[in-house]
Amino acid sequence: IGPITVYGSYGYFVASNGTNYKIHRVDGSGAITQFGNFNSSGHDIAATTDYVAMMAVYNGSLYFTAYDGSNTNIYRYDGTKVYLLASAETLYSDNI
Repeated sequence: IGPITVYGSYGYFVASNGTNYKIHRVDGSGAITQFGNFNSSGHDIAATTDYVAMMAVYNGSLYFTAYDGSNTNIYRYDGTKVYLLASAETLYSDNI
């Protein structure tokens, strides 16, 4: 289990399910759920990301990186939906 990042009423952390690493969240009651199904396009973050590397709260949103099987992507969660911001490989290749 990785460090907990607090965003809104939840604590978010990365934990292994035995095969890969997924984002989970806890609400303080002891109930832990796997984070997913929050994307506006129907993209299931939990099903398509294998290795979550970093999480940070900035300007009212939760940002995280996750590997989708092909690329490491940067995502933003606004409390309701997850948005794909960019592929980290694209950022590195553009020297940003």
